[in-house]
Amino acid sequence: MNYNLETYFLLFMIYSILGWCMESIKMIFNKNVGHFVDRGFLIGPYLPIYGSGVVTITFLLGKYSNDIPALFWLSMITCGILEYFTSFFMEKLFNARWWDYSIRKFNINGRICLETLIPFGIAGVITVCFTNPFFVNLLDKIPDLVLHIISITSFVIILIDSIISFIIIAGLKNTEADLSSADDTENISKYVQEVTEDMAMQIESDVRKNHRKRKIRRQRKFIHMKVRANKQIREAQIKSQKLHARITKDLQELNERLEKRKLENENLTKQIKESFSNKSFLHKRLMDAFPTFEITDKLKEKIKNKKN
Repeated sequence: MNYNLETYFLLFMIYSILGWCMESIKMIFNKNVGHFVDRGFLIGPYLPIYGSGVVTITFLLGKYSNDIPALFWLSMITCGILEYFTSFFMEKLFNARWWDYSIRKFNINGRICLETLIPFGIAGVITVCFTNPFFVNLLDKIPDLVLHIISITSFVIILIDSIISFIIIAGLKNTEADLSSADDTENISKYVQEVTEDMAMQIESDVRKNHRKRKIRRQRKFIHMKVRANKQIREAQIKSQKLHARITKDLQELNERLEKRKLENENLTKQIKESFSNKSFLHKRLMDAFPTFEITDKLKEKIKNKKN
């Protein structure tokens, strides 16, 4: 089996989810609880301590897969150290305890006990010898692209979840409740859930406000554009009316000049015809033969110049 960084991460996610399922469902059968309890530190359905334990055992103890006794004892020791220091640092960091084994025999500061270490040893043997090969073979059958997408998506989700959960749990330091004396996983989970719901409601409220603001801005922008468009239309209409009036006036003036020029031509033509009619018989015959007779502009100019 070939283990790379992506394989280790996916194993971490798989066992974190399985650990959360086991711990949460186990509380249903607990006489002191009797109902489902979210045993997770994070918002999502996973317990990183289980994934971390499996990855640590796989990385450090994989070479002991053929030595069951050694694998059993080393798994007990490795998981015990991991569980102890996880409890210690989480308590110092958040002033809260997620589990407490003080009432059980053979415990160390309530952080670890023999009753849980033995199952850890057995789980280490099962993990290295049986479940890891099964999951790795299953992952090998998935196309590389799909595997990359799953890995990146899972990493982003758990990273965001860790940041949000860290901020929420850090707020426990500012509360009056003392959560460091017993196993307060259920109370902490409820606190995280309540804070998360409040955050979700606040985000939803902000989204609605922003949506209303954007809607108002769009409406104002639309009204402004409409007013500006109407103004431009009115200006265009005024310009069109002025242009139409100017063109009409120019056409009237042009028609008047044409009429005047036509009248002048008619009078001049009439005068010429009358002048020709007083001439010889040949002139009269030409006038009768060509009733549509018109003189050229050149001749008209000569006649005008003579008159002047």
